[in-house]
Amino acid sequence: MAKSSLAVQLDEVVQAMLVSLQPRPEEAPDRDLASLALVAQGLRNLPRQEFRAVLKSDLQRRATMSEALAGTGAARTEQAHGGEVHYQRPGLTAITPYIIVRPAAQFMEFLKSSFDGIERLRMPSPDGSIMHAEVAIGNGAIEVSDGSEQYPTAPAAIHLYVDDPDATYARTLQAGATSFYAPTDDHPSGDRWGAVKDPFGNHWYIAKPRGWTPGPEGLRSVQPYLHLRGRTR
Repeated sequence: MAKSSLAVQLDEVVQAMLVSLQPRPEEAPDRDLASLALVAQGLRNLPRQEFRAVLKSDLQRRATMSEALAGTGAARTEQAHGGEVHYQRPGLTAITPYIIVRPAAQFMEFLKSSFDGIERLRMPSPDGSIMHAEVAIGNGAIEVSDGSEQYPTAPAAIHLYVDDPDATYARTLQAGATSFYAPTDDHPSGDRWGAVKDPFGNHWYIAKPRGWTPGPEGLRSVQPYLHLRGRTR
C-alpha cells in the first residue's frame, strides 16, 4: 500500500489531537512529521486566554456602540413622525451622567457601598483599566470609565434623590467622603438636602422631596448638577 503523503499524515495527527488522543510527536509515523506535530501541538491551545479576553471586550464594546447607534436612528425616525422616544437601554435615562475617574474600579465600589449601586456592565481595556462600565442607582445609572490620555478625568456633581438622605449621607462618610453639610430641612429648594465630596473629587447632593409631590413619572434618582460661572443665558 502506498505511503500517505506528509500532508495527509499531518492531518491525521491534528485530528487525533482534536479528539484528545494526543499522540506524542516522537511517535509520529514519519520522522519529518515530528517537527510539524510539535507546531500543531503549540497551535492547539491558541488563541491565548489574554487574546480571547481582549477580543471579547472589543466585541462587547462594538455591540454596545452599534445598539446605541441603532437606537438613536430609531429615535430620530420616531421623532420625525411626531412619536415619543423610547430608545434608551433599560436603566438609562435621556440624560445619564458619565464620570471619568481613576481608579474607576474603586469609584464603582464607592457607588455600591454608598448608594446601593448595582454593577450592570464592565468592559475592561487590554491594560486592565475600565473602558466603560455602568452602575445602576435607584431608577437611574452612572456611566463610568478610567478614560485615557485623550479622555482625562472629569469629576462631576450629581443630584441624588433617595428615600433616606440621612442614612445615605452617613454611608458616604463611612466610604471615605468628606462632608459639605449634613442633611437639613432648610435648603432653599425645600427638600431635605445634604452634600458631600467623594474621595475622587465628585460632589453629591443627597436629597428627599419635602412639601411637594412628584408627578406621575415619579422621581428621577440620578440627575447631573451643573456648576456654571459667568453664564447669564
